[in-house]
Amino acid sequence: MRTLVLDLVVAAVTTVLEGAALFCYWLGEGLKQRARNGSRLPGAERRFVLVLALGATLTAVAAVGLFRAGLVVTGSVQIMLSVALALLLGLGAVTELRRALARRARLRR
Repeated sequence: MRTLVLDLVVAAVTTVLEGAALFCYWLGEGLKQRARNGSRLPGAERRFVLVLALGATLTAVAAVGLFRAGLVVTGSVQIMLSVALALLLGLGAVTELRRALARRARLRR
């Protein structure tokens, strides 16, 4: 019973910490963009890809360690977060690809 309670507490704490870290990143990026009066920031796409790729990779690595430690619920939550970050990364990549293609089409005219 203690292990299950520990597992659930660790799952909740890690989820809240990862969510807070992602929120702080987006808040910082939003403040940078606001300081530039809404214009796009140079290198914003690279930072976005880096943060989400590292986040997805590190949560998957953490999940493996948690499974080995016997914290199955926390490991499962980490796997779900890793998948969510990977999907968000894919969505961001598709959006940037669409913008690049639109920019290229405008330049050809």
